[in-house]
Amino acid sequence: VATPFVLLIYSMVASTRHDREITAEVNARFVPVECEVLEVGRREGTRRERIHPNSQRTREVSTGFDPIIEYRYEWRGVTYRSRAFSPAPRTIASSEAEAFDRTYAVGTRHQCRLDPDQPERAFIAG
Repeated sequence: VATPFVLLIYSMVASTRHDREITAEVNARFVPVECEVLEVGRREGTRRERIHPNSQRTREVSTGFDPIIEYRYEWRGVTYRSRAFSPAPRTIASSEAEAFDRTYAVGTRHQCRLDPDQPERAFIAG
């Protein structure tokens, strides 16, 4: 019984460490470039949970929102488009959803970061 729990904890720690490492790489190696939001949205994630531990009845519960975004940027005279939000998977809490909509509204400009060796690889959020 304890083994699945230990594996789950290990997986969470390893995933968090990987997310930090890739975000640090982007911040250190990628270069800033101005970008403009073309489309924005969010998709709600859900999971099923039991209403009561002894009940067979379940309900759907929100797990937050996955950001959906498209933006464009220019690098060395070439215009690129990307849909990558951040280098690590990101879920937006329900309480942050409206702020996300305002921050990344269509037409807003942001500082993105791109890989100078692969300029089609960029992120709008660090």
